Amino acid sequence: MKKKVTIKDIAKEAGVSIGTVDRVLHNRGDVAAKTKEKILKIAEKHDYSTNIFARNLKLSKEYLICTVLPGGNQYWELQHFGFKRASEEFKNQGIRLKSFEYNAKEVNGYLKSLKDAIDSKPSAIALVPVAHPSTYELLEKIEKAGIPYVFVDTQLPEASPLSFIGQDSFMSGQLAAKLLCYGRSEKVQNIYILYQNSNLHNKAITDRIEGFESFIEENAKDKNTINKVNLDTEEDFERVYKEMTEHEEVHIFIPNSKAFQFAEFINKKNDVKYRLLGYDLTEKNAANIYSGSIDFIINPKPQLQGFLSIQTLHKHLILNQKVAKKQFMPLDIVTKENLTYYGQEHV
Repeated sequence: MKKKVTIKDIAKEAGVSIGTVDRVLHNRGDVAAKTKEKILKIAEKHDYSTNIFARNLKLSKEYLICTVLPGGNQYWELQHFGFKRASEEFKNQGIRLKSFEYNAKEVNGYLKSLKDAIDSKPSAIALVPVAHPSTYELLEKIEKAGIPYVFVDTQLPEASPLSFIGQDSFMSGQLAAKLLCYGRSEKVQNIYILYQNSNLHNKAITDRIEGFESFIEENAKDKNTINKVNLDTEEDFERVYKEMTEHEEVHIFIPNSKAFQFAEFINKKNDVKYRLLGYDLTEKNAANIYSGSIDFIINPKPQLQGFLSIQTLHKHLILNQKVAKKQFMPLDIVTKENLTYYGQEHV
């Protein structure tokens, strides 16, 4: 194992006192420019990073990181909170954030936000990408400009981000199917996948659906009935509810953060036996888990995703450290029984 270099080792190699090294690494007091440069070079040569301020203070440089992600619901607000937590932790090292939000239902708004972020000439970009041909054109522009970028929450095929931070969406879909079928000795029938049209631009959500369907297809002893239903209007809610009343029991998979909407709707009717799984531990979903209206929530830890994305760029930009190509979040399963242990989600 490589010996960890100490301030004393750096002082000895530089031929100066420990106090002089300490003042340079912590940017305190006056030290001759030539001596300061020599100490910093030795520290960098030995990958000395106990003081994470060193490289940034040496250059007195500001690093602008642009974040590009949807707004308008609590899940994305939690992502923002993670970004803010990280920016507070690293603000003394020159990290500054600039946020570009878009409506998840409007692809053109997303493309404009990403273009505006690029035009800001940032040091790096953290984005939730949308599966659209123009995304790849803009990513090519980012790469040509030498701007490192990370994907948050959503992966895209054939893209080469510095890192991806989020869940394995396909595997989470498989887990969702297993949970809905768990403990059912009889054939599981009457499965409903409820989504919104705007979800079809979200690769994370479409991967969840693919994983869900794959598990059912591979593990079903008998042919299961899977109904994929778009819920964009009140009429859609009424129509699918009417279908469900014709069955003894239904199994409902909602691959987005809106499970609470259907849970509240169907409970007002109170005449359908069901098992329901959704995503994202928002306040409304948590309330419906507590009341028993939602059976399971798979929680992708959005605050932690936001925090890790900025931390990853900090490691790359300032510490010159290698970062993992993929940083998968655990597939947390939240139920009424363990909800209280989550409390307020935090980084």
